[in-house]
Amino acid sequence: MQHANAPEILPVGRTCPDPLPKEPRFQAIERDLKFSVDLRTRFAVDAYVNFARCAPWPEAVCASLNEVFAPEIDRQRLARWPQHYPWIDPSGLEYFQTRAGRARRDVEFALAATLERFTTRASQERALEVLQFKLDILWQMNGAMALAYGLTS
Repeated sequence: MQHANAPEILPVGRTCPDPLPKEPRFQAIERDLKFSVDLRTRFAVDAYVNFARCAPWPEAVCASLNEVFAPEIDRQRLARWPQHYPWIDPSGLEYFQTRAGRARRDVEFALAATLERFTTRASQERALEVLQFKLDILWQMNGAMALAYGLTS
């Protein structure tokens, strides 16, 4: 059953490319993820990745608008990673630190692209549906991780 707010992922007759190239390094990443990520979380992530791969690109970009508030949150969170996750390889931490520096630019691009392409009432309602779909997925991930780690009240 499709979620009431879920965007139509694939129009009839349209197909998506394979999710990951058939290179050994990508197969190893996928194999490791299957064993290390809670299945409910993986399901939610897969739903979003599938949407982002298959939706028209303006919708995929629009779905990222939840990140409008993320740069400051991410900056604060990243500052505490070495304390809470000392096992993270420094190169992995560096990736996220550099990514945080580009987040504001990416958010500005996404907002400008959305405002440029969603100009009618119908398309703006569609943009809201897409963003709600992304937020629903994030809430599902949050709930799945809370259950997996015993953080429910």
